[in-house]
Amino acid sequence: LIGERMGRKILISDMSFEALIPALQAGKIDFALSNFNVTEERRKLVSFSVPYVENDISALVRRLPPSGVATTVEATATTAKLSSVADLNDKRIGVLLGSAHDTYATRHFPDATILQYKTPADVALAVKTGKVDAALFDAEPLREILRQDGSLGILGDSLFTFPVGVGFSKDNEALRDRFNQFLAQLKQSGVYGDMVRRWMEQGDTRMPELEKAGTQGTLIVGVSDVGLPFTAVKDNRL
Repeated sequence: LIGERMGRKILISDMSFEALIPALQAGKIDFALSNFNVTEERRKLVSFSVPYVENDISALVRRLPPSGVATTVEATATTAKLSSVADLNDKRIGVLLGSAHDTYATRHFPDATILQYKTPADVALAVKTGKVDAALFDAEPLREILRQDGSLGILGDSLFTFPVGVGFSKDNEALRDRFNQFLAQLKQSGVYGDMVRRWMEQGDTRMPELEKAGTQGTLIVGVSDVGLPFTAVKDNRL
């Protein structure tokens, strides 16, 4: 939809999350769209759009099976019984490398063991297999994970909230301003509200038909799988 409204072809470049800011600074991508939490530290490095959603961060945990239900020896031995977020302070917490979760966990759980993973899928798997006691995770992707896997759950309320924006190079604020105009039009027309309702609340992943004109050049968009299925299409598939 961004490409259609701007008359540009969209080229998606899939990369690790921690590579997004260096790619922006080096001019390898035009903008970064990947559930990018807006923080003061990142503002020093890149220019952010107006936030397009507020991102709740929660603790993902493995549900202990009912008494008498068989499970793996490893998972039984390594999964802690947790009743609240306060119980995490001396536990093993999984985080995405280079994320705001990583910084938050280090500051707020000084006695915990922080284990870093390169992809959200690795983070979720670490919880599922008992390699960590909990993991910090974005709430919206969590909705999709919990729909698909009843062995996982959320511990307590959300820990903190960050605004999510699109990252641009500080040398290309004109493109950022164009995106902000696009976002304002999207909200005013009702399309934004429809997207939130379909994708995030109802879990409807059917893609609308777009014209994809692309007559005014190409925009290279850096993404990581942090926010899928709400971020991008790769090889014409979600």
